[in-house]
Amino acid sequence: MANVNRVRNGGFEQSTPPGVGPFWSPIGTAITETTDELLGANNANLQASGDSISQPLLPLQVGENYTFQAAFSTPATDGTIDVDITGQPTRSFQAANVISGQYAFYNFDFTATTANSTLTITNSTVTSAAVKIDVVSVKLA
Repeated sequence: MANVNRVRNGGFEQSTPPGVGPFWSPIGTAITETTDELLGANNANLQASGDSISQPLLPLQVGENYTFQAAFSTPATDGTIDVDITGQPTRSFQAANVISGQYAFYNFDFTATTANSTLTITNSTVTSAAVKIDVVSVKLA
């Protein structure tokens, strides 16, 4: 059986820039764009601190282990990129440790505690530097 990505439009290829949909909902000035993508033609850009994108994940199996993975890039030297999944503690990636000008993959494992979860990625940089995102996935570990 294929290991299905529980994130829909994780590469933002179904999005029509500057919109983030389908499936993703923006907060603030979050957009998609056709520059600086890692794979495909589009990437998401959380342009300022407080911007976020979120979507309901395809159903998870409670008790199963999953891996969140995404490629991030930011020139920020302070603050965090925060990843929230319903029922899980917030995972924060220190912006100063995230590569700038290129992408690097960041991931973590978690055990599903609820079948219907929402994924939210938030730019929490102090200097309001843009956060670029591409190739987002949640799959069975």
